[in-house]
Amino acid sequence: LNIPIHTEYGVTDDLEADVVRFVNEKQYDFLLIGGGLSLSEEPPFKEASIFKNIRWLNGLANRLF
Repeated sequence: LNIPIHTEYGVTDDLEADVVRFVNEKQYDFLLIGGGLSLSEEPPFKEASIFKNIRWLNGLANRLF
């Protein structure tokens, strides 16, 4: 499609208000927002099938992250 992509990163305490403000200021035609597992309040490897049957490794990963 050869569509240019502009990536923005930020930290906020009020995600919805900041996204609305950002979009209104920049006047984008299209906005694609993505969030990682950290936004879901779940440990990053809790759902990973590779660690599912290895409890000690899953527990270690969850404590580290």
